[in-house]
Formats: sequence, C-alpha cells, structure tokens
Amino acid sequence: MTPLILGGDQRGAFRVAAKNIGTVPVEIRERPKNGGIFGKAILAPGQRGALRFLAGSTAVLLNPSRTAANMDLTITGDTNLSMTYKPAQQTTIPPETPDPTHSSDSK
Repeated sequence: MTPLILGGDQRGAFRVAAKNIGTVPVEIRERPKNGGIFGKAILAPGQRGALRFLAGSTAVLLNPSRTAANMDLTITGDTNLSMTYKPAQQTTIPPETPDPTHSSDSK
C-alpha cells in the first residue's frame, strides 16, 4: 500500500471533489493536525465524492490493492498543498479514530 498524502500545515481548509476512474476501491481518510485519523469515504470504481478537510489537515488516499488506483481530483480552497507518496515500508496508517462529531447510536 502506497498512500497519497495531500496537504498538512496549510493555513486554510480545502475541498476535494474526487472520482474513482480506476478499477479498485480507494479509501480516503483525514489526518487532523492535532492527531488521529478519521475515515471520510471509500470510493468504489466509478463513484464520486466531495470531501472537506480542515486547515492543517492531511488527506490520505489509500489503495489496499496491488492494482494501481486512478483518481480524478479537483481541489479547491487553500490549494497551497504538498503532495507526496509514502512507500508502504515507511508508512504506518493507524486504525481509524472514532469521529467525535458522529454518534454511533443505532435505533
């Protein structure tokens, strides 16, 4: 797994309009500047999503497959973002942190 790391240390929030134009699902997570990591979406092939990221946050795009992922991304807002790929042996993606803004109560 070689995640795409987008953003971090930017002053403003940013949005990503994403379309999975590949053949494998891609998971998108948010890593806030204060720690933790939150699941945002899993985009199946052909699926679209519009995601917002807080100032200073990092968008982490994960491809659990050995097949290359192919995404069409349009970024708006604070676009002064870094973009890097981290080889799997150098990357540890922790399990998701529960998002305190979403209740897990089921009725």
